[in-house]
Amino acid sequence: MSDCTLNWGQVFFINLSFWPTAIFLSTWVVAYFVWCPMKKQYENQRLPPPPYNELYIIDDEDKLLLNKNIDNKDRENNFIIEKTPEGNVIMKYSIKNEGFEYWTDKTISYKHLETVARKYVKTFHCVDLYIDRQEMVRQKKETLLENKKAEEERKKENKEDKDSVFASFKSYNKGGSAPVIDNSFHNPAAENANKYMKRGKFKEAFISKEFNTHIKPEGQKNVDFAAFKKLFSSS
Repeated sequence: MSDCTLNWGQVFFINLSFWPTAIFLSTWVVAYFVWCPMKKQYENQRLPPPPYNELYIIDDEDKLLLNKNIDNKDRENNFIIEKTPEGNVIMKYSIKNEGFEYWTDKTISYKHLETVARKYVKTFHCVDLYIDRQEMVRQKKETLLENKKAEEERKKENKEDKDSVFASFKSYNKGGSAPVIDNSFHNPAAENANKYMKRGKFKEAFISKEFNTHIKPEGQKNVDFAAFKKLFSSS
């Protein structure tokens, strides 16, 4: 009977081939049976991104960051470029016209202009320039609800606890009237709104009088489209 004892070299090479294979197989098992199902479950549970018109919501932190000492000229210098679902927009605020001026090649809906304006005031810490219509409607609805509750309480306190045959007969002859629906309570409207003024096409922003009145690089009279791109590429 021959001797089957392995020497140290044979043992080393057997282990050298065994352990990588064992590690690979164990990693594959964990990845296929544990990690892949967890990843698929996470992707199925992941919430879809919010609609564009719900972005850049103004919160209490923005109000705390409000810069009340900023000069009007500095505000005129600020502008943003935003990509909306309907096209690119350049927007700035006009102190003189008390509204937002914008340039675009497309027709941008009011709700998306609202989103761009919110990004503008959040970026430059000037939320006082933005009229938050949703917040205004919410506050108005709360006020209407409080007034309605107070009116109901007042009627309840003043109501006489007695029934009259004459009153019942009078009510019967009237036949009853249809209830009046107060639409102002269910659908209150904002009293004010932001003003948006389209000044031209996207490229026209860089040669327009409104845009270049305040925004001028040092040593340059006008900002054309090529100069604008050069400024951004060098930054």
